[in-house]
Amino acid sequence: MVLFTSDNGPARGLSAGPLRGRKGSAFEGGQRVPAILWWPGMIPAGTTSDELSTSMDLHPTFAEMAGASLPKDRVIDGKSIKPILLGEEYAYSPHDRFFYQQKGELAAVRSGDWKLFRDGKLYNLKHDIGEKEDISDYNPDISMILHSMMKGFVADLKENSRPVGIASGARTLLPRPGVQGEDGYIPTLQLGKK
Repeated sequence: MVLFTSDNGPARGLSAGPLRGRKGSAFEGGQRVPAILWWPGMIPAGTTSDELSTSMDLHPTFAEMAGASLPKDRVIDGKSIKPILLGEEYAYSPHDRFFYQQKGELAAVRSGDWKLFRDGKLYNLKHDIGEKEDISDYNPDISMILHSMMKGFVADLKENSRPVGIASGARTLLPRPGVQGEDGYIPTLQLGKK
């Protein structure tokens, strides 16, 4: 199996095409990335899926495919997307909701085609992939349901929060552009903790 993907949207100077936002943004342009899988004899050639999945799903998916068990001593946020990866007919996302963060704060929630930002702006991603038209005034019931999901997520984070794992002595493979010397290899999550 060969998997090609990225971590999040394009950086400055690069285009997200029809999507609004860039890297670091909670808009789709800051979140959606290409993902291409090739596995002759296992993944039917030419199949596509627009089901919601995340890089967090890769760990549980690969574990399931290998017949391995997931660790029981920690929360695993991802879910297996094996049916989606294998191009199975009627394969659906295991996520009924997906939360977006920006600068370490909850910024939005998506459920199906609907996406609500904390500021109350609502978009239907099926009809408005560029997140241009706020339709919250026309869909108060949808806004209320999604707002309730965000409220529940915030409560869950308060009760079940866990620190980001950073390996001791970690360094990036390539330096950050414009940064000279060893400082260029400091992982983003460790910046300012030196």
